[in-house]
Amino acid sequence: ETGLSDIELIEEAGTYERYQMKENGEDNEKCLKKITLFIFHSKSDFLSPKDEKISEARWFDKDEALSIITHKKDREFLNLVFFHR
Repeated sequence: ETGLSDIELIEEAGTYERYQMKENGEDNEKCLKKITLFIFHSKSDFLSPKDEKISEARWFDKDEALSIITHKKDREFLNLVFFHR
């Protein structure tokens, strides 16, 4: 999705479930998603999205990432990964 190719897997961060978001930001209770996140290391700082549904990819520090994430469960999970390991 990000266009990175020279990456090293550090570890699996974990798995959680949440509903897909509708365009209005509400949960679509007809579509439960299982999300697994991984921690990678990359020497590159250039991101070039390969998925047409992704218009932009950027690097963020931990606090900035948590402040812009829109889904509550995504924020909760990343807060655990970033600050409680």
